[in-house]
Amino acid sequence: MNLPAIILFIKAPIPGKVKKRLAASIGSVHAMGLYKCFVKDITRTAMQTGFHLKIFYHPPENFDLICKMFENDHVYHPQSGQDLGEKMANAFCEVFAEKHNRAVLIGSDIPDLPEKLITKAMTELGNHDAVIGPSHDGGYYLIGFRSDTFTADIFKDISWSTDAVCSETTRKLYEKKLSVHLLPIWRDVDTYADLMDLADSLRNSISSADTTHSYLINMLADESSV
Repeated sequence: MNLPAIILFIKAPIPGKVKKRLAASIGSVHAMGLYKCFVKDITRTAMQTGFHLKIFYHPPENFDLICKMFENDHVYHPQSGQDLGEKMANAFCEVFAEKHNRAVLIGSDIPDLPEKLITKAMTELGNHDAVIGPSHDGGYYLIGFRSDTFTADIFKDISWSTDAVCSETTRKLYEKKLSVHLLPIWRDVDTYADLMDLADSLRNSISSADTTHSYLINMLADESSV
């Protein structure tokens, strides 16, 4: 099996357990509702690429909630590991063990990520050992490897949940003497300010994030009527 794979990391949609920083501003119910929209939009975009989509979910005991989010069947894997780095490394190991030759991992906080950026990442893996997509907050929204260039050490000793995640990861990639392609910076949605930026972007441009856009229109209309 040589077709590239997209690894999508998601969480079970439980109020108070997803988008906690966003929930502080809009409430846990709206945060959960938006998160489900984010997942549906990025999943649809990933499927449009034609690559294999593998959904890695957390926590493992909430498989039933994961299935309820989707109308179509997908390949589901529970995330395994003690921290985010170990979970990501294990996901790549699983996918490459299935004989996929290239894989990119994306999160579920980027509902408007264009299909062309995912496709671009896969294409660049034909010419580079690794690819990474920086986000505005110092993290990254995508990371990818070929099966012959992947090393789990990349995800060790990273200051997760800080603005140093991308720079530390990129440094480790170069220390391993891997050639790296940097994708354009993109916004993930963690805070209310991020959400308002997304709302402005969706109003003023064509995007595949239709589910998120519809939810935002209704949510903001309700807020303005209070």
